[in-house]
Amino acid sequence: MTKNYFKLPFLIIALLSSSIALSQTVFEFTNFSQSNTNGSNMFEMTESQPDPSDTIPFVMLANALNGTTGVLISTFNINGAFGTDGNVMRSNPATRMNFDFNKAVDIVSIITLNGESGDDTFTFTPNGGTGSPVQVTIPGNNAQNVALNWQGASGFSVTSSQGTISFFFDTLVISENTLTTKEFSLNKVSIYPNPTNNIINIKSNNAIQNVELYDVLGKKVKTTKASTISLNSFSKGIYIMKVTTDKGIVTKKVTKI
Repeated sequence: MTKNYFKLPFLIIALLSSSIALSQTVFEFTNFSQSNTNGSNMFEMTESQPDPSDTIPFVMLANALNGTTGVLISTFNINGAFGTDGNVMRSNPATRMNFDFNKAVDIVSIITLNGESGDDTFTFTPNGGTGSPVQVTIPGNNAQNVALNWQGASGFSVTSSQGTISFFFDTLVISENTLTTKEFSLNKVSIYPNPTNNIINIKSNNAIQNVELYDVLGKKVKTTKASTISLNSFSKGIYIMKVTTDKGIVTKKVTKI
């Protein structure tokens, strides 16, 4: 399949409306830092248009999968065609793209670019929350603003009908989740020490029902109901901890040193 990454149209009719609600947050893939763990690359991004009313800043972790190996995520500029800064997120060839947040959010939409010469069907699958997978077919060398409208999700994944491709995204819009995030703003969930070389503790004002730990490849490596967890058997690096309480779900980034 011929790749035409730099022939994407400069006019995207499905671009976001200019009247974005004040409660929404936009990721333009501008502010990011890179972590390299066990040969895998994961990017951490903070919101580029924060909502002043948020008590907890949004942080997004993104990584791409190719078999069992994480691959590099980079940003590049296509003549300022997309978003407010011209940057889009691009992965090297991968089978799946993962996005994880540090708390449950309502995921509104994301611009998805098809850099292939032919049609491609993308499947967007939420992690937790309320909502069903979304499938969208995008013509070759084109882009579309994909409406997701999930509530209370801690992240999502994207796959392609082409199998292994380079993924391109821009302008991810999320909003504060009314049933989970607002309550966690008041009834905080905290983990400590973080970074840690072994033990990590979870403190919550709500009853902890379940704790799941994922590596940077999205593989679940531990499930427990305990508030104290040993990471002694795990390799150094970044992990995502998903804490489920009787009030909702929150995700945290954990670093083992």
